[in-house]
Amino acid sequence: MVPVHLLFYFFTCLIGLIILGKTAGYLVTAVSRLGVFLRLSQFLTGFIILGIATSIPETGIAVNSILSGNPQLSLGNLFGATIVLLSLIAGGTAVFHPNAIIRDELAHPDRILHIAVLILSPLILLLDSRLTRLDGVFLILLYIGYLLYVYKLRPPDSPPLDENLLNQKFLNTVFLTLVGLIGVVLSSRAVLFSSLRLATLLRIPPLVIGTLFLSLGTNIPEISVAIAAIRGRHTNLVIGDILGSAAANTFIISLLAIFSPFVVNSQIQIEISAIFMVFSLVLFLVFTHSKNRLSYLEGIVLITLYVAFVTAQISSLTLFK
Repeated sequence: MVPVHLLFYFFTCLIGLIILGKTAGYLVTAVSRLGVFLRLSQFLTGFIILGIATSIPETGIAVNSILSGNPQLSLGNLFGATIVLLSLIAGGTAVFHPNAIIRDELAHPDRILHIAVLILSPLILLLDSRLTRLDGVFLILLYIGYLLYVYKLRPPDSPPLDENLLNQKFLNTVFLTLVGLIGVVLSSRAVLFSSLRLATLLRIPPLVIGTLFLSLGTNIPEISVAIAAIRGRHTNLVIGDILGSAAANTFIISLLAIFSPFVVNSQIQIEISAIFMVFSLVLFLVFTHSKNRLSYLEGIVLITLYVAFVTAQISSLTLFK
């Protein structure tokens, strides 16, 4: 029989993740209206505005991880979230809306290289199994520099978002922002507390809890954006959000390094995450760049890659104890 306290922490974490995803969705809606006001393209709105906004749950987990002195839980969440974005969400988008044309924001090889460097840079800095404050400063500068680079190179003829896609009422926006902020702060604290208790009771490294479990929950806003964008046939919005959120995770990792530098304990799990992050990013960029579209078969390949990642992480818990 499963202990009552174990079930309590599990359901506390699950409910917290649901609330976190829902309230973060309110913030996403409010912040996304900036894309309409600024007349940004679908890709830029996804990469800059939605990419940052949909990373609010990860930011909440990171802040509470820093305050509690458990940054590795957040690191696992961020690595897992990036893999979920590039494999599961991208693959699901291709399966449910195959062969959607992706505009030329990803057509330039140098831009693809810059995106890859930004997303993979934390892995390079973790080769010595530690993140220092100097690493954090470097990652922040890299992220800000790339945002400026992307905005400067925005295509002048890229279509703006349909203004009817988002309701622009000011009071409604203020209300959504307040509810979203309060919900994210409270729910992220509940998720962090219950996750750490689960990790202790199950004798599982916090990094693995973050990688496998929290990464799905904190990507609820991205999943919601993908579903809404597929229904409205705004595929560029999904692609921009996927890359923008993955890039924003680099920024959040920089905060971990600056405010709570640490040495990685779960080396095997980090190595597994690193391998699958590289594979998922390479496949995602190759698929989207080769024919400027994601096919149904390519979507299946990406989803299969995520299943393999989960299997490898679970296997590591039993094989490398």
